[in-house]
Amino acid sequence: MAINRVEHMSRGKQWMYLNTGQNFEGALEVHEEVIGPETSWELTEAMPTTQRKLAEGHATDMLFPCMFFDSRGQNV
Repeated sequence: MAINRVEHMSRGKQWMYLNTGQNFEGALEVHEEVIGPETSWELTEAMPTTQRKLAEGHATDMLFPCMFFDSRGQNV
């Protein structure tokens, strides 16, 4: 998964103070190249469809109650 690759790439990197004007856009561009392809479907299809369906009043057809499972896979 891309998020695992991003996490691995971030190890050992010096953190920065965003309020001091440090340039962090270059570092973000590298991560965007990795994550972008994995999130394109969500951004272009899934989210607009979800927003449209919710606006049309189809929330109960789309959203289901959350279920929790324990470490053995049993519904709790």
